[in-house]
Amino acid sequence: MKKRLNELDILRGIAFILVVIQHTLGGYSYSKKISISNKIISRFVYVVAQPAVPIFLVLTGMCLTYVYFKKLNTRSFYIKKLKYLVMPYICLSFLNIWLLDKSKLQIL
Repeated sequence: MKKRLNELDILRGIAFILVVIQHTLGGYSYSKKISISNKIISRFVYVVAQPAVPIFLVLTGMCLTYVYFKKLNTRSFYIKKLKYLVMPYICLSFLNIWLLDKSKLQIL
């Protein structure tokens, strides 16, 4: 059984949710089709969520370093990162390009 740092997992989960909210609201508050009150609320939430990206990156770096220094095996480290970070990123990027063509961006 892997030893987990529950506090870091909770903070990473909160930061992840805030990053998703930030990316979701990024263009929404600039849309001309929403009311002023919704713009103000979405901009407020966007600004509050901004520190989430650096927090998420720092916590992820801490977790990776913690795991890396417990077992120093460079090859397995990079294979795991390729499998769990790079491949999903590439797949989701292609999915995003496929789903968001220029005609669908007209709604903003």
